[in-house]
Amino acid sequence: MSVFRSLFLLGLGRLGSTLISLATVTYLLRRLGPEPFGLFAMASGLMALVSLLGDAGVQDSIVAEPELDESRIGAALAASLGMALVLVTVSLLTLPLVAWFLEKPGVELPWIAAAVTVALHLSASVPSGLAKRAERFGLISRVRFGGTALASLGAIGLAQVRVDIWPILIWQVTVPAVACLTLWLAMRPRIGRPTRQAAIDQWRFSKGIINFQLLNVFNRNADDVLVGKFWGERSAGHYAFCYRILTLPLGLISDLFSTVCFPRLSRLQDDREAVAIGLGDTMSQVGLLTTPLCLGLALAAPELIGVVFGPAWEPALAPFRVLALLGVLAGPSRLLGLCFLVPRETQAFARYALFATPVIVGSFCVGLPWGITGVAVAYSAALLILFPINVIYGCKVLRASPRPLFLGVLRGISGGALISLPLLAACSGARAFGLGPKWALGLTIGVGALTEVLLLVRLRRRGLVSSADVSDDPELKGEQASGQA
Repeated sequence: MSVFRSLFLLGLGRLGSTLISLATVTYLLRRLGPEPFGLFAMASGLMALVSLLGDAGVQDSIVAEPELDESRIGAALAASLGMALVLVTVSLLTLPLVAWFLEKPGVELPWIAAAVTVALHLSASVPSGLAKRAERFGLISRVRFGGTALASLGAIGLAQVRVDIWPILIWQVTVPAVACLTLWLAMRPRIGRPTRQAAIDQWRFSKGIINFQLLNVFNRNADDVLVGKFWGERSAGHYAFCYRILTLPLGLISDLFSTVCFPRLSRLQDDREAVAIGLGDTMSQVGLLTTPLCLGLALAAPELIGVVFGPAWEPALAPFRVLALLGVLAGPSRLLGLCFLVPRETQAFARYALFATPVIVGSFCVGLPWGITGVAVAYSAALLILFPINVIYGCKVLRASPRPLFLGVLRGISGGALISLPLLAACSGARAFGLGPKWALGLTIGVGALTEVLLLVRLRRRGLVSSADVSDDPELKGEQASGQA
């Protein structure tokens, strides 16, 4: 399957499931009212701290394993099911404590549902990793979309007869349950008894991922805590608005490219220079797509905030523009984790996070006296400093030259900036002719969407990630044909 088709299928599934989820949430909010959602949020908020650790890298371990056999699949399954069992056991044991702490009747049900949801995600780690390794992205997309659609139908149907928390619980649990069952039936993995070496290798890989995720959770939330502490909840809301609005499209594009290219790059492990070249090409294409988006958001920020979100969010304008410009580099930078995942050097990944954490958190503290704009500027400066360090260290771990990565990012950003000229001209021209905020925003979005579509067509004709395209690999064809690793 071509890279472009893989990206299209994954993106279509994610877009469809997102739209269905938004429609379902909107309906349930109107039908059920705020109390059931508030009760569920109170319980699931505590469980979210656990789910942030993900599956401890079980899926990534399967994708990056050069010699995947039945014993290593067994070790991955033991790790994921072991974490699920521990989670459910601890959740049940702490249930009385949670009920006492929250002091809300009925909180036990959402607490158990949240634990079951995370456990189901963990139980699907092995077949999901095998599907990614075999590049069965059509299956992954259909599972995501079908599970979301089925969960939404069940929740909306139940909401006709029960105006309480049960429709939300059904919606929350059905999605991972459908994914888990469908992926296991589709992939039918051959599982063997884990050998001692397979268990050790799995633990080493997962330990690095867990350490990195713990530090990453701290990095991603320290700014919200500090801003709220020293500038109040209003400023914290404005800052969180900027960060989350911008990370949504950047994360979607980067994650799609990373998911598709990870298994292809992993099959080039014996040729580390080829991995670096393929990763550089991928970062270049991500930069081509995200640079026009970020520059357009930075320029059209006044119209976007004023027309879509309203005057209450105008204090977020300056930090929004700063973080949008940072997104030009942040988009392709999100793929640098593959420097550690492809060679399975997750401990080095955690060591880099240990180095970067005080730099990032320190930048938040430096910018605090100047409010949320100061935090955004200081954070941007910290990431600009860390970027070359991350590239050099990542390529040292990869044992490859950093030149392809630097050149790839430079090509992507410069090419994206050049492609952005019609978009920037449209926004500036609309203002110059006094068309008004709505027309200026509509014209900017229209030209921007056309630019992205033409760019995708051009990338498809050139061949996306050509240096990492190993779809003719006979091993991959065998995996795709059998559905098994």
